[in-house]
Amino acid sequence: MKYTAALMVFVLAAFSVSAQDFDADGVPDSVESALLREFAPLWKSRGEGARPPLPVEWWVRHCQVDITNLLDFDPEGYNGRSVIRDGPGEVICTTGGIQLTVELLNTVFASGGFTCPGYDGSRFYLLDPKDDSVRDGNDPLDPMSWGRLNDENRGVYGRCTRLPGMGRNQYLLQYFLFFGFNSTDVPTGNLGYHEADWLAVDFEVFWDGSASPRMERAVFNNHGRKAFIDSPAGLDWEGGRPVVYMEADTQEPLPWAGGCGFDAAEPIPACVGTNKVNPGFELCFSFFGCWRGGAECEDFQVVREHYGLGPVLDVEAIKNLGELGHPSTDPEAYFIMTFGDRYGWYAEDRFCVVTECSGRALDVASPKGPPFQDKMWKRVGTTDVRVAPFLGCPPSDVVHASPSGVADPTGSSSRPFARLIDALPVVRGGGHLILGPGTYTGDITIEQSVTIESSGGSVTIGG
Repeated sequence: MKYTAALMVFVLAAFSVSAQDFDADGVPDSVESALLREFAPLWKSRGEGARPPLPVEWWVRHCQVDITNLLDFDPEGYNGRSVIRDGPGEVICTTGGIQLTVELLNTVFASGGFTCPGYDGSRFYLLDPKDDSVRDGNDPLDPMSWGRLNDENRGVYGRCTRLPGMGRNQYLLQYFLFFGFNSTDVPTGNLGYHEADWLAVDFEVFWDGSASPRMERAVFNNHGRKAFIDSPAGLDWEGGRPVVYMEADTQEPLPWAGGCGFDAAEPIPACVGTNKVNPGFELCFSFFGCWRGGAECEDFQVVREHYGLGPVLDVEAIKNLGELGHPSTDPEAYFIMTFGDRYGWYAEDRFCVVTECSGRALDVASPKGPPFQDKMWKRVGTTDVRVAPFLGCPPSDVVHASPSGVADPTGSSSRPFARLIDALPVVRGGGHLILGPGTYTGDITIEQSVTIESSGGSVTIGG
């Protein structure tokens, strides 16, 4: 990878003089920072005019805080709204004209939150933009744009920690982007509209300090499901950095450039699969018949175009959020790690023809931040079995095996093969087979040179 040699020198030097670990996860801060920078993605939007990501501190400065009578997400309080300012729930009070900052909100929430007449202490806060235009970064006095984010090298948030349940040298890298709006291109309804939007991509990385770090697997959060990339060969790379393609309007991430989702007509790379294929649904109206929508590739499809021909976010200074209970002291990162309520106000999901509407198609809400979304922070669904056609992976330089194995192995450290007879054919000639502890049984045939490694040492055989 580009700059790898210089990076590793820096990491080793930093590790030797400092073992600071602000988030108490066992990974030195210097290692976290270096790995987050090394694998910082290039984020490619679909086309010109794409709304830019927004720094959270910028969003907060352009919002007021509303307190509602909802204790948490109530679908009846969000969906079926025909006017953006028509709900959700009853707003008990608002901060109104007070100029908010993340520093101010951190202080207020730490001291018990806001109080106002009619407020009984059961809080549910909503960040409510003062003007709809700021959802696209529009402020004549303080505009936010792709170019500004690149120039100021900011707007991407990250997390680096040990990969749960794996070895000491295996790391989880997560990257997060925030947008002011998630919209759709359906002309007859607001299917999946919601204010505020968080993106998340995960990289599983191995690094023992003796060579360049290597990515073994990636997982993208896409429309509430997972896109699995079980080899770095399933990603596009530019300048040694992975590329993330974002869909039009919804900004959802995918690993390939294309026109829709998991469909046979799409150029889906080898090693890429998913745990859910959207079957679509039918919406019927008394006078206008039925319409199809919500599938992978059709007229009103879930997955929008993601050709990567628009502005590119090229940010390497990743703001490390820390861990729950041990957040960063940076005010913006601290806010993200401690604000557990909604980042937006308006959400809607319905299908209309003229004046007749279908009602709610799905439950939709403005999101909470990544630490408070289990699909992101706890990675719920990451171990699911693939249900989409999976082309398999080409031979790999490094393949893992463990007697415990998994139901749907690929040879990565988090999805090892249980049997050597299955693992060996996936190892490229001259590659390495990493064995987890335990007993392996069965006869094997080795037709090419392979280095087999375990905690007890290594041996090269075959060929």
